[in-house]
Amino acid sequence: GTFGWVNNVRYYRTETSWITFLTGALPAQTGEWGHVQYDPKRYVAEEHSAYGFIKYPPFYALMPEQRVAVFDPPLARPVDGVNGIQVMGWGTEVNQCLRMSRPEHLMDELLARHGPHPMFEASQPEPAANNEEVYSYRIPSSYDLPALETLRDRLVAGAGRRTQLMLDLLQREPWDLFLGVFSETHTASHLLWHTSQDHPLQGPLNMDHNADPMLDVFKSVDAGLGEIMEAAPKDANVVLFSIYGIAANVLDLPSMAFLPELLFRWSFPGQQALGGSEVEVLQLDYPGHWKDEMWKLRTPTGEERLESPYTQQQRGDPMHWQPGNWYRPLWPDMKAFALPTYSEGLIRINLQGRERDGLVAPEDYQRTCDELCEYLYAVKDGRTGKPMVREIVRRKTQPMDDAALGPPADLIILWQEDSPTDLIDSQPGGRIGPFPYFRSGGHSSRGFMAAQGPGIEAGSRLESLQATDLTATLLDLMDQDIPSYIEGRPVLKRR
Repeated sequence: GTFGWVNNVRYYRTETSWITFLTGALPAQTGEWGHVQYDPKRYVAEEHSAYGFIKYPPFYALMPEQRVAVFDPPLARPVDGVNGIQVMGWGTEVNQCLRMSRPEHLMDELLARHGPHPMFEASQPEPAANNEEVYSYRIPSSYDLPALETLRDRLVAGAGRRTQLMLDLLQREPWDLFLGVFSETHTASHLLWHTSQDHPLQGPLNMDHNADPMLDVFKSVDAGLGEIMEAAPKDANVVLFSIYGIAANVLDLPSMAFLPELLFRWSFPGQQALGGSEVEVLQLDYPGHWKDEMWKLRTPTGEERLESPYTQQQRGDPMHWQPGNWYRPLWPDMKAFALPTYSEGLIRINLQGRERDGLVAPEDYQRTCDELCEYLYAVKDGRTGKPMVREIVRRKTQPMDDAALGPPADLIILWQEDSPTDLIDSQPGGRIGPFPYFRSGGHSSRGFMAAQGPGIEAGSRLESLQATDLTATLLDLMDQDIPSYIEGRPVLKRR
């Protein structure tokens, strides 16, 4: 076969990765910068259960003459125009599964025959927009080794159950395209990374170094892939890929916790909302959910000014677990604030004429951005003393440039990627942390693509691949025209 590394976008990498692949278009074209949207008139960040496919459909809806089966791509919803079946949300890598299928009865049939994914067996549906039902599970503490072993067992069982479900669908008819997704490697890499890979928690937790729970999950997926390959038609072209990769998590704490607190202290000098542990040595006593352990670290000022995650949870806010969302009632009174995020740090300027209660005049926009950049570039890793910020991207050249296709963030913070940290130092904000680690594995921008089949030149190497190239390549393998809006190109050498 053939193999190559795939490069994805370098910011908004988590939120936009799947819609970039599914549509073949970058977020600047689709206008969908993930499934979290910000409303400047209400100062609200709303999380949606799936992409809207507002401007472009997923690529498998572009082939009405071909029979198509689609199983479990994250953050996707069934769309019109697909000649075949669509099964969404059986057990995706994203912890908010919108469970739907077309035809509608197919999901119930598959659940009755194969059962739900083991990660979601105890999940009760939560109401979402348009009377949709979303399923989720409780993420275990990174410090709770027995819970992580249980997680490993559920993921191994889930890979086996997923394999049998995909074999069921694969063998129902001779599909022209079968798109199936294994999510178990992704979840394992997020939550089990530190059980065997380089991370500050790996040694201190006294893990059994002869065990490798993450590898156990990967082996179960490999076995499932083997069964599917064996069952696939012998003349099939098979493409195996990951849109992005996983590495030690250098994003969660900086973007979800450090940045909101940094901007709080910048807007309200002398005040602190989240303080961190008084002991600066690495702490291991965090048995609860990350949300609960983080909320314990609030100061008296934080108790008074932040909105409790439990209040937000009772209100049905799906972002209640993100510390950045606890500052939301204060956003109208801050010159700049951190938007809830799953990857890079996102800053919104509270701009007059754009935000409902804007504080920063348009003529002061660039100066405010300059001040923020100076403030953030000076932040240091409290463990190593190295700068925390690698680059700050300014997405808007004009303060009122808030076009529908642009991202909501004014400034995008690209953090250092040398190593995770639980502690930072800033001037004049002071020390923040230590905070408990959340997910030990985090998203990286590099994925891969491997392909094999009678129509693919064996022994070749693929170079300089982009995520949109995957989309164009699959359309090309199906002998379909590639729409002009798809930025990728077919990359496989055809015989």
